Amino acid sequence: MQKGRLENMGLFGDGFKVLKKASEPLYKTPKSIQETIEIMSIAENGIFEVSKNHYSKCYRFQDINYTTATEDEQIGVFERYCKFLNSLDCNFKITINNKNKNMIDLRDKVLLGYCNDGYDNFRKTYNDIIEQKIRDGRQGIEQERYLTITIERKNFEEAKAQFATLEATIHKAFVELGAEIIPLSGNERIKVLYDYYHLGDENSFNFDIKEAKKVGADFKNDLCNGMMKFFPDHFEDESKFCKALFIKKYPSSLSDRFINEITSLPVNSITSIDVVPVPKDLTTKTLQKKYLGIESDIIKQQRTRNKNNDFSTEISYAKRTEKKEIESIMDDVRENDQCLFYVGVTIIVMAESKKELESVC
Repeated sequence: MQKGRLENMGLFGDGFKVLKKASEPLYKTPKSIQETIEIMSIAENGIFEVSKNHYSKCYRFQDINYTTATEDEQIGVFERYCKFLNSLDCNFKITINNKNKNMIDLRDKVLLGYCNDGYDNFRKTYNDIIEQKIRDGRQGIEQERYLTITIERKNFEEAKAQFATLEATIHKAFVELGAEIIPLSGNERIKVLYDYYHLGDENSFNFDIKEAKKVGADFKNDLCNGMMKFFPDHFEDESKFCKALFIKKYPSSLSDRFINEITSLPVNSITSIDVVPVPKDLTTKTLQKKYLGIESDIIKQQRTRNKNNDFSTEISYAKRTEKKEIESIMDDVRENDQCLFYVGVTIIVMAESKKELESVC
């Protein structure tokens, strides 16, 4: 869990750069709007081929009551979460999706029904006010959380078998965390994408993978918009203005409420945490290399001081701190079997106008 500090310390050398580049697909400039959807093929069981021999599956999970828990309970949750992260040896993504609520269901629960008794005009006035208040207060936003796992296999069948094995581990880990997790079907995953591409028109979704295969329909035609424009600082489609943000530099520590505070804002947004595990052999090798580098710097520092007739045994604060941090990480890896990860956090923000988009950002 020391990933932020490791980046700042410049820990990873060539080996890590190779690992990082290995997880980056080579993008071609899309020739159509359909080509901006990076999915090659889909299946009813929810397994998508996202690039050649790379398959992904998505799971929806519940939130847990972390913020109001006691400090001991929070530590327990954090430790179980670390255990879960260490158990995954494949690329994965955690997504927090702030999407529009299903207004049809909301109307059924909140608004008054019409009775044809002469008072329906009052009921309509009341309902119009309530709907406007919901929109003005941005209370029409609901949050869904997804875990998306990506593996490399030769075909769909091998991927299906591997996901079955992974699901047992995932389910057990989330039961320990006190959260329910369920796999999304192919239609449910398409619906999530449709809601993003058609913000404000979510209820018009009408697509079924099984039926589409019968008539040879391309799912991308049902998903994509009719127009998409890219600008230096944002992009637009038929229904919304969007901006992509990412965390460029991490501080030495982050609050455990950092992601919660960002995703709690009542705006349409998609926050993604992409994680690539660092192999254990590369972890050990680079940690040792970094440690030897620090020791070498300390020796050089002492020699320079001795030349200036300064025979103090005290090393500089910066080097003491750096050495202490790397020793702490090495102890975690060796004694607690901790894993290291490369992590990227991106946020897609959506709004109905350029002015609203700038305000939200």
